[in-house]
Amino acid sequence: MQALTIAQREWNQQLRRERQEAQHRASLARAAQSRPRAHSLPLTNAAGHTEAPLETTPAESE
Repeated sequence: MQALTIAQREWNQQLRRERQEAQHRASLARAAQSRPRAHSLPLTNAAGHTEAPLETTPAESE
């Protein structure tokens, strides 16, 4: 009986850790989505030509 109780306690602790990790990953994903993105309007260079805006990824900006 004691071994079963210990196994159940360990199982519940593992489930709790996995749930917390999933919540943390979801929180990081939400934070990444809420970051401001690069300017979306076309840019004009010194010669007056329109250029595409520079896009940065979260990895590049960190």
